[in-house]
Amino acid sequence: MRKRIVCSLLLCLSCASCLWAQAFTNLDFESATLVSIPGDPYDRVYFSLALQGWSGFSGANQLSAALYDNIFLDSTGIGIMDSSFHAFGGVIQGNYTAFLEAGLVSGLNSGDASLFQTGLVPAGTKTLSFFADSYGPFSVSLGGTNLNLISSPVAGQNYALYEADISAFAGQTAELQFTAFAQNPYDNQIHWLSLDDILLSPDAIPEPGAFALTAAAIMVVFGIRSRRTR
Repeated sequence: MRKRIVCSLLLCLSCASCLWAQAFTNLDFESATLVSIPGDPYDRVYFSLALQGWSGFSGANQLSAALYDNIFLDSTGIGIMDSSFHAFGGVIQGNYTAFLEAGLVSGLNSGDASLFQTGLVPAGTKTLSFFADSYGPFSVSLGGTNLNLISSPVAGQNYALYEADISAFAGQTAELQFTAFAQNPYDNQIHWLSLDDILLSPDAIPEPGAFALTAAAIMVVFGIRSRRTR
């Protein structure tokens, strides 16, 4: 009897912890509240309001200010853009798109740019997907593990669809992090990543071979029909 009671309590605590675990928020960056920082030389806005739910680092320094429709030259920063801003490929989806820019390896406002938040990966999740445009190397990690990204072009667009299998993290609380790497060695170009519409999906990534098999099957069927017609 006591064992049953203990098991019931453990089950209740486990369910409660799942309920209390916070889900990822603002994955499309549409929750932006843009409040200018008084006297800021770059007309930046408060980071926590502009990119709600997210945190950012410039190198080893946590950011409290975010760029808004503006960029640095050879410096590292994170910001948000709207449809009136056309740098870094412009807005990808909706009203706002986040961007990371990584400048010099050393010096003031330097290093890699990292945007991250911690949340619950819902049970049954199989795929992480997002739209992005970039110049220079970047990475995406979940729970401290770099994800193996598969990219696909989006017809008529300059950005691409990126997908990764995250089924191993389903039901877990983990940190999701996007990192744009600084110039190393210096190449006189800003490294940047524009990012939008992050999605945690229960759908698996189609195997590359599946498309080839489907295409081959269609060709065979049409070939047979063509011969019969002749």
